[in-house]
Amino acid sequence: MKAEADRVELDVHDHDYLKLALPHFVKWKDQYGGPFLYWYGPKPRLCIDNYELVKQILANKSGHFMKNDAHPTFLAMFGKGLVMVEGAGWVRHRRVLNPAFAMDKLKMMTRTMVSCAGCLIKTWEDQAANNKTREIEVELSKQFQELTADVISRTAFGSSYREGKQVFHAQKELQAIMVATFLNVQIPGFRYLPTKMNIRKWMLEKKLRNTLSEMIHRRVASKESGFGDDLLGVMLEACFTKEQGEEHDKLILSIDEIIDECKTFFFAGSISAPAAMASSFALALIALLVLAVSWIWEYVVVRLIWRPYAIAKMLRIQGIHGPPYKFLKGSNEEEKRLKEEAAGLVLDVHDHNFLPRIAPHYLKWRAQYGEPFVYWSGPKPRICIFDYEVARQILSSKSGHFVKNDAHPIVLELLGKGLVLVDGIDWVRHRRVINPAFAMDKIKMMTQTMVCCAQSMVKELEDLASMNKNREFEVDFDKPLQVLTADIISHTAFGSSYKLGMEAFHAQKELQTMAMASILSLQIPGFSYLPTKRNRRKWMLEKKLKSTLMHVINSRLASQGSGYGNDLLGLMLEACTATDKEGEEEQLSLTMDEIIHECKTFFFAGYETTSILLTWTVFLLSVYPEWQERLRKEVFREVGKDSPTGDNLNKFKEMTMVLLETLRLYGPALFMQRKPITDMTVGELRIPKDYAIYIASPFMHRDKKIWGDDADKFNPLRFENGANRAAKVPHALLAFSIGPRACIGQNFAMLEAKSVMATVLQKFSFALSPRYVHAPVDLLTLQPKFGLPVVLKLLDV
Repeated sequence: MKAEADRVELDVHDHDYLKLALPHFVKWKDQYGGPFLYWYGPKPRLCIDNYELVKQILANKSGHFMKNDAHPTFLAMFGKGLVMVEGAGWVRHRRVLNPAFAMDKLKMMTRTMVSCAGCLIKTWEDQAANNKTREIEVELSKQFQELTADVISRTAFGSSYREGKQVFHAQKELQAIMVATFLNVQIPGFRYLPTKMNIRKWMLEKKLRNTLSEMIHRRVASKESGFGDDLLGVMLEACFTKEQGEEHDKLILSIDEIIDECKTFFFAGSISAPAAMASSFALALIALLVLAVSWIWEYVVVRLIWRPYAIAKMLRIQGIHGPPYKFLKGSNEEEKRLKEEAAGLVLDVHDHNFLPRIAPHYLKWRAQYGEPFVYWSGPKPRICIFDYEVARQILSSKSGHFVKNDAHPIVLELLGKGLVLVDGIDWVRHRRVINPAFAMDKIKMMTQTMVCCAQSMVKELEDLASMNKNREFEVDFDKPLQVLTADIISHTAFGSSYKLGMEAFHAQKELQTMAMASILSLQIPGFSYLPTKRNRRKWMLEKKLKSTLMHVINSRLASQGSGYGNDLLGLMLEACTATDKEGEEEQLSLTMDEIIHECKTFFFAGYETTSILLTWTVFLLSVYPEWQERLRKEVFREVGKDSPTGDNLNKFKEMTMVLLETLRLYGPALFMQRKPITDMTVGELRIPKDYAIYIASPFMHRDKKIWGDDADKFNPLRFENGANRAAKVPHALLAFSIGPRACIGQNFAMLEAKSVMATVLQKFSFALSPRYVHAPVDLLTLQPKFGLPVVLKLLDV
């Protein structure tokens, strides 16, 4: 049966080799069932395949089940070592050999193993380098056998590679002889006859014994310096022990026993390992193929095809419709096309409905499918809502069931995973650490720095205006405002120099541009790791941003002796370096990486959003000069020619109204995102787990049912009685969000905006330049596409 089975070949995916290796077992089991009895010569053999029987036999500690008698050739090849001895002999051998296989001893051998493997790899590299295709074909099984023979000879027996080869080849040939004669009829005394095969077998056995003896005697000759910590050293130590105490008597091995153990472990180490390695290599290839197929099935079929259609069908049952899903691209292609078509649209300066420019896709889909509707960012669904009550329930939820949606990787690098993006217990920890920095008394202390920075900018503008006879000049006002807010956040929140603040500012600005350029691009898995020109530039900017922030942090750490300070960075460093690990302080501590992420978050939020608020405020006051004059009168009434302070800034009621109306019409952050971590029901809307929810605040801020018929108009008087009474619902203004995740820096932003506007209004009047083009654009934040050129006129004060 074995001869017949030798002619059969298996498919590489067929791992049932039993029909080749044990065809007689397969036949007899099918024919007689299990267990079954067969005969090895006159000796019966009972074959069992029941796990419970196997367990009881192999796990038996009584010593009643021993190894079967080995074939004489097998015994000569394998030696009567630990694998073959029984009873008290096995206990003695095991206790001698155990220390050699302790994990700390094995770890010491790793370097030798890696070195031997490295030699084999180097051989393959040299062979591959000689071919144009840089590829070669190798017989892995043979190469692995050579490798493991070298490894076992060096790690376990300290022999040279050449002696290892001699033992290896002798045992390989004895193995072949044993297999060839294994099923032959065993005639008593025949193995002592000088046949050709027996003579060869005797010669190999002698060669094997002599080689191993040479290894042992070389080690014995150096016993003065110790036998070594490997397997042979441990056995020799036991063999040559002179003490005759009871414990040592049990551990002593004879030289013959040591030779048998060398045979056993050399065979086990050099023959079994490559078979495992070769089969593991083949299994690894097959496993990779299986993984590739399963990945294609999961990612392409399930995630990119089946799941989007199942989601769309489920949402349609609720009455939620939207543009059809397109394979891989989702709705991105249509969104991109509609935005490109709207890019050339220019608005009148009195027209504050910029939605046809920045969200033409939302306008189209809302008109076509109603609200809410679903659209697709690649294969991921986004449910866009316009209802204030649904938005309130989501944003005000304290259960933790609605978390921030997954950020685009570039946005994550730009913003950092700080307070804005973290969730759950991490958000609670970050919030409690950072909260004290934004207490109103702390912010008021920063007013002097804000005003000082603003006065420096105004002084430069004054100098430029004084150079002209009419005391006026034109400037792209959005640029100095960005520089100003970057300087303010550097000094008030992080205490860094202007130069360091500017480095972080420019790096974040460029990352912001890259984020917007690629946010609608097809996200190919792994593409962000390829060294393309764009990725290399992005990596350089990310590295520069991180190193700049680290410089800021290290500067503060260097002044530890005088305290870390009371600003944001000081409070975070205080938490980071807290040594008291009891109670509250353990919950408040931040790691250094978390501090870097928070620095990214607040640096970006601190200069970007406030500079945009100031930019659109200047725009609206230029378009409505009557309000500009009202605010100027208020400033002179409350402050006069003096510098504003934290106390009198809070008295600017009309300026507060203008700033809130600016946030309603031109809020820096356009869309808020959330996703439920479990299936949730909000009103009549059932939202499955992990479905992204987009809250369209620019649409909601123009809802005439909530804000009145003049919702599209600039009317600061609607905020005369405060933000909560400006519309028909108290939470109508979403510029800073609402609920527990409301912007922690809103008081800081409002105070900074008032400081800058008051300082500017004291010195200048301003009007839009004829060059100004009203074209708001979405660059993560809402910005004037062509900047804000204004004509500044120095006042006669």
